[in-house]
Amino acid sequence: MFLDVRLISFRLHLFRALGIFCLLFSFAGFSKTLSARVIHVTGEASYLALKTLHSPAVAYEFTVDNTGPGGRTYTKSTNIGLDILSTLTAVEQGVEDPQVARDHIATVAKGLSTLRCYEGIFPEYVHIAPDGVFADVSNGRIRFSSIDSAWLHLALSVAEDYYRKKDPVLSQSLGGFVEEAHYGIFLHDGNKIRHGVTVDSMDNTVVEEWPYNYDNKNSEARLCVVFLTAIGKIPDNVWRDMTYKQTNVFGVSVADGWKLSAFVELTANTYFDEDRLAPMTLGRGHTHYLEACRRVATQRGYSLFGWAPCYNPQDRYQEYGLSNPEVTTPYAAALLTTVGNPLALQNFHKVVKSIKFSVQPMLFPDALDSRTGVVLNQRVLSLNQNLLYQALARDAVQRVMAQSRWYKKAEGLIRKMDLWHCDELKNDSKTHY
Repeated sequence: MFLDVRLISFRLHLFRALGIFCLLFSFAGFSKTLSARVIHVTGEASYLALKTLHSPAVAYEFTVDNTGPGGRTYTKSTNIGLDILSTLTAVEQGVEDPQVARDHIATVAKGLSTLRCYEGIFPEYVHIAPDGVFADVSNGRIRFSSIDSAWLHLALSVAEDYYRKKDPVLSQSLGGFVEEAHYGIFLHDGNKIRHGVTVDSMDNTVVEEWPYNYDNKNSEARLCVVFLTAIGKIPDNVWRDMTYKQTNVFGVSVADGWKLSAFVELTANTYFDEDRLAPMTLGRGHTHYLEACRRVATQRGYSLFGWAPCYNPQDRYQEYGLSNPEVTTPYAAALLTTVGNPLALQNFHKVVKSIKFSVQPMLFPDALDSRTGVVLNQRVLSLNQNLLYQALARDAVQRVMAQSRWYKKAEGLIRKMDLWHCDELKNDSKTHY
């Protein structure tokens, strides 16, 4: 019986990473250097764990949505895109073999070519079946989410430029998906981008335009709107006219956003150095957000912080943030480390220590008790695990992203935030607590 060489390589990488990880915790006490090393090793081990979420070859190695009941039978376009970005990042870090990564991304691209799309937009949900992958059809309808699809197109565009010289054929096939996408279907009133549309699976007509818009720069849409603007898929005024307001949490002015979560505040900071590009708006906002987390945790007697949407103790998906901080999720704690403050490094160190990892893939549970650190939900989400890994590997992520032809233009769009919003922030502060 012969073992797959890739499986052997995977196990060797995994045990090496976990061995170093265990060694780190033989040291007593906390130091900035130790926490930085823990973050590096944890990032490597968490990537290797991500590979266990890949579906079989018949399903084109699409990453599954989660490890809970039924969670391996479907995925979302965002998950597929994040998996591509994680794979490229791992190559950049030297954690993944370049040929293995290339083969995986080519397999994923082949699967994407079999999906039913609408105007080049990928379906929000993808059914993973024993005989392939299919756009999820519910009651004769297919959902198309603007931002879920944009996450995947962003990743495909990054991979297109990454392989432009290394593998021109693969690069061209990846770029074809981006070229075919028409995001104008989500626009209305000139400068508003909808959350999505629902299409009849029989006659391909739009039967529902979702009622909500992405109109706040401090949201998960920030990264994708900047990307779509930079490549010319949507007009500049969509980004310009999105708002950036502030609110007050325990005496700290922070950017207002849905539930005041780390997800909306910091996700884009993994892919761009927002502190450098827009120091007076995003940079200030990120620093103040971390301080607000500290104050909320101190006020409530919490040992951990890092609040964002995740599964709750009752195994239901719930929004957490500064306004609802009872549950800490590890990926939010990882996102906080992108601010570069020792406080965030120490907090993530404590999050890792609170989880009793055995010698197995380092898949992070979705929910911890903010007060005690006890694991409240063992379910693992591809979305959250990928965001965690990429936050910890931020420097490598940005090196990969910077190879994209549109990256410089996107940086310029982010820089404009200080010009657009500094003055209005001076007179805009409402009290949240």
